[in-house]
Amino acid sequence: MNFASARTTIRTSPLIRAAAQQARMRRSLERSHTPPPPPSWRVRDLSLPSPVGRLIEVPTMTNQEVPGDARVTPTLVIGKIRREHFALLSTVGRDGAPHSAGVSYGSTQPGDAFAIYVMTRRHLLKARNIQSDSRVSMVIPIPRPVLSFLPPATIQLHGRAELLNWDDAAGTAVFEKFWMGRRILQGYQRAREHGESRVCFVRIIPDPRVRTYMIGYRIWELRRNMEAGSAKVTLPPGL
Repeated sequence: MNFASARTTIRTSPLIRAAAQQARMRRSLERSHTPPPPPSWRVRDLSLPSPVGRLIEVPTMTNQEVPGDARVTPTLVIGKIRREHFALLSTVGRDGAPHSAGVSYGSTQPGDAFAIYVMTRRHLLKARNIQSDSRVSMVIPIPRPVLSFLPPATIQLHGRAELLNWDDAAGTAVFEKFWMGRRILQGYQRAREHGESRVCFVRIIPDPRVRTYMIGYRIWELRRNMEAGSAKVTLPPGL
């Protein structure tokens, strides 16, 4: 075989064509900043004959994930809000200065108008801020059961807040539904028995539009494009 015919054989071999096609696809992905396929993609093997007659396995991949915001649904977001009981609550003071505090919270059950409840005392800064300006925001971290050293996913919402009496029936029912809520109710009940009269509930009505980050996404899907994990959902009434 002369040099020209050998070169032609190499160019037309199935292995070389498959490698060239994969290289073109990789360059196209890099130009469009598309993240690489995550490990969850399904792998299908194709057997191609090599120039020396052996079989070489060439993987091809098909994506089974739902792209974009479609995977982040209102039901998913509401479910995660209801399962968690810690959030960062931010308020605005009379002078316009922001204030943030970690709080334990509970939320209403399915079928009720969606609301979030917090217990506090009226003399504390967050309660005084709410009295003068009802606008609030919350960030709810969603911890990871594994890989806990990585940043948590988050749910970010805005809304309006109001102060309610310490014996508000809806707030009490919400706090009786989770372990930390019951401890908080018991602690404030003991405080009232010793003369504490400033205990109150905060009821937060979130705006329907909620933002999320890394909800419904796996951490390795964001290696090439960190913004791909952000999403927005609209919460319908009655969830």
